[in-house]
Amino acid sequence: MLSVDVGSAIFHRTRGVGKVVDFETREWDEEETRYLVVEMLAAGYTIRIPETSPEIRQVLSDPNVIFRTLRDKAKSLPDNYKTRQAEIRAAVDSGEPEKIAAAVRDLRAYAESEDGNWTTGGKRLYERALDMLDAEVAASEGWDLSKARDCVRRALADGS
Repeated sequence: MLSVDVGSAIFHRTRGVGKVVDFETREWDEEETRYLVVEMLAAGYTIRIPETSPEIRQVLSDPNVIFRTLRDKAKSLPDNYKTRQAEIRAAVDSGEPEKIAAAVRDLRAYAESEDGNWTTGGKRLYERALDMLDAEVAASEGWDLSKARDCVRRALADGS
């Protein structure tokens, strides 16, 4: 089980980074469950997550894995739209920072290549993944989102 305090930053596998602002205990069928009350950093809303949820983890203590991955040479993606989207979605939904960063890097390289283009679905996934990376770097470094966004975009541009 994840050990967190009020003020801790956590990463939710599909929603991104949030800050624990409170705890709540709720009872359902005579069973008590403790919930984390989490303000989501990039999205600006609050959610409640069971404290024992396998969907959450601590944010990275060192975001350099994100920066290194963004700067690495892009890997090729499948030409088939559905296959490509499924591959990128699986990487983003994994909640693993290195996979999310690789998805961003590879999707950008594909979309900007001679054979690729930006599709609506691809652009949405790309932006969602970038938001997750921005928030993770911000929480990890104690920066505001704007500074983190600048550093993530710079690392991505350095890899191009």
